[in-house]
Amino acid sequence: MKIHTLLEILNEGKKVAFVNGNRAIDSKNLKKKMLSIKENGQLSPLVIVSGTKVINDNLSLIDAITELDIPSSEANKYVAIVEGQHRFSAIRKLNEENSEKIDIFFIYALNQKLSTQKLLSEMNSQSINWDGQDYIRGAYLCNSTSELLEFAKELTDNKNVPSGYPISTISKITTFSDKLTKTTLAKSMDEGLEVLPSADIERGRKYLSIGRSVGFTDKYLAKRYLIEWANDEFTKLGEINLVFNKLQSLNKKAVDEISKIKGENSLVEIRNIIDNQ
Repeated sequence: MKIHTLLEILNEGKKVAFVNGNRAIDSKNLKKKMLSIKENGQLSPLVIVSGTKVINDNLSLIDAITELDIPSSEANKYVAIVEGQHRFSAIRKLNEENSEKIDIFFIYALNQKLSTQKLLSEMNSQSINWDGQDYIRGAYLCNSTSELLEFAKELTDNKNVPSGYPISTISKITTFSDKLTKTTLAKSMDEGLEVLPSADIERGRKYLSIGRSVGFTDKYLAKRYLIEWANDEFTKLGEINLVFNKLQSLNKKAVDEISKIKGENSLVEIRNIIDNQ
C-alpha cells in the first residue's frame, strides 16, 4: 500500500476532484476537522480513485478547488476523493491561513473491483456518521433518474428548514409509510431502484402545496405531526381527496393552533382542531 502526497500527485500532472453530488461540505464538520488537524495532523490518508474510473461508473466530477464541472474528456487528468473530502477542504483552508503548509496524504482504494457507487456507500456510511441529507444525496447521486429521490433531495435541500426535511417525514410524505429509511437509501446506492419503496410523488407535492397555501411553514411541515394526521385520515377515509379537502378548509386560527402542537398526543389534538373548527 503506497501513500501518495498531494505534491506527488500534482507532479504527476494530476489534479484533485470530488464526485459530483457526493456529501456537501458542511461548515460545522469542516470546522471540527480543521481543529482536529491543526492539533493532531492528518491521522489517516484520504482515499482516492482515478477520475477515469468515476466516469466509467457513470458518475461525474467537479474540481475540488474551483468546484467547476469537469468534462468527461478531462477525467484522466484527475484523481477523485471517495472518502475524506471534508479533511481535504480543511487542510486547504488551514494552508490558506498559515504560512507553515501541511501536505495531504492519499491512498488509492484497496479494492479497485468495487464500483465508485459501492465505494461511496460503504466507506462513507461506515467510516463516518452520515446524516439523513447525506443518505439522500448519496442515493440520488447513484440513481439520478428516480423521481422519488429527486423529490427527496429537493426536500432535504429546502432552505426554509435549517437541516432540511428529515428522512422520516419525507418517507411519510412520499410513501405514506416508514419504508424509506437510511438502510434502503444506502442499499439503493449499490443495488439500484428496486430496493426503494413505491411512492406517489404527485400526492406528496399536492399535500405540501395545500399545506403551504393555508399557512403552514416548511419548518412545521418538515415535522411528522401533520403528515401523520394525513396518513391516519387517509387510512380511515380511503380517499386522498377527502383528506386534502379537510386540509384545504383550515382557517388561520386552526393553522396557528396546529402549528404549536407537538408530542405523543399530536394526532388526537390535530384531529380535534380540524374536526371542530
